[in-house]
Amino acid sequence: MLFDAEFRRWSMKRSDQVSFEAFFKQVAHLHNLANLQFLISYIDPSDNDLLPINNDDNFGRALQTSRPNLRLIVQRKGS
Repeated sequence: MLFDAEFRRWSMKRSDQVSFEAFFKQVAHLHNLANLQFLISYIDPSDNDLLPINNDDNFGRALQTSRPNLRLIVQRKGS
């Protein structure tokens, strides 16, 4: 099974205190990934490093550094 390239936009307020777990579940729901293991990452705009979003600290850092939008890369685990 291959993931196709897919682009979606959705919004959430930066002021809302959202946990990584809630964010992860939202991504899984929006992309119909409930039964698949997957990873979420983003590209840090300051140095173009690909960084994981896998806990509350990394999620918070991703939200702080991404202005105006947080662009996610969602990959099946092991790909």
